[in-house]
Amino acid sequence: MKDSILNLVLMRMAQGYEEQIALYEKIYELAMKQCECLQGEDIDTDRLFELINQRQELIAILENANMEMASLKEEVRAALNIEKFNFVRIKAEVPGPGAQSLDEAFFLLSRQLARIKEQDNLNVMDLHRHIRGTAAQMAKLQKTKKAHKLYQPSQGTEGVLVDYSK
Repeated sequence: MKDSILNLVLMRMAQGYEEQIALYEKIYELAMKQCECLQGEDIDTDRLFELINQRQELIAILENANMEMASLKEEVRAALNIEKFNFVRIKAEVPGPGAQSLDEAFFLLSRQLARIKEQDNLNVMDLHRHIRGTAAQMAKLQKTKKAHKLYQPSQGTEGVLVDYSK
């Protein structure tokens, strides 16, 4: 009886994680759009910030979903009288369709998270490339500005003597 109830809880958890996978897919799509935004010579910062904000909204939804998962994890932990939610141990103690579904959901979720992480790393490298390019352009402009300033005649900063005696 206890195993069947725990399997139902594990199936509910699997269902919750599968719902999260769709949200992570949207995050991946946003990461790809960020990549497109970073590919050009000039970055459309407004578009980049818009994509980042959309991503933050999805992350907030995921955080709420994970709070729901935390309560289910606590139920499983308490029912098995274990100190920490450890899926390997739970899978051994509660074999069945719930554990299998949760295992599959974890696999799909970890694969999706790896895709996002890989794309984010590429985006960070592109962003750093743009930052280095901008820093180089700024240094070049500063040098040009200094050189231009050195060769300009001074503009009336010296005093003028007016002789009214004549």
